[in-house]
Amino acid sequence: MRDSERLSHARLFVWPSAEEWWNSLRWVLLTLTILVALSLAGSFFPYERVVAEGHPWLPHFHCAGCPLCGMTRAFCALSAGRFDEALSWNRGAPALYAFFWLWLAAALAYIFSAARLRLFT
Repeated sequence: MRDSERLSHARLFVWPSAEEWWNSLRWVLLTLTILVALSLAGSFFPYERVVAEGHPWLPHFHCAGCPLCGMTRAFCALSAGRFDEALSWNRGAPALYAFFWLWLAAALAYIFSAARLRLFT
């Protein structure tokens, strides 16, 4: 068989195994979890200060308007217990805020269960 015929019969793409997919996906999920945790941590800055001066972690510029406009102020309002003001900043903020807390709780539960399995097996 000639070299050109061998190359045409060779597989050009090898699909990753399930274990390789899971290992890659875990890094993506870890990155997302860290970003969620930072978003929630940043929401505990005093609401009045964020409205008056802007958030200290964010650059001071104004966007043209997107679905996430007002999300930082809404998260800070929710962390301060001001649900009505959060809704006035962004209607989707309470749902995303709740989802972020659920995500963080699920991530912590996964981490603790994985650590428990490693310690006791």
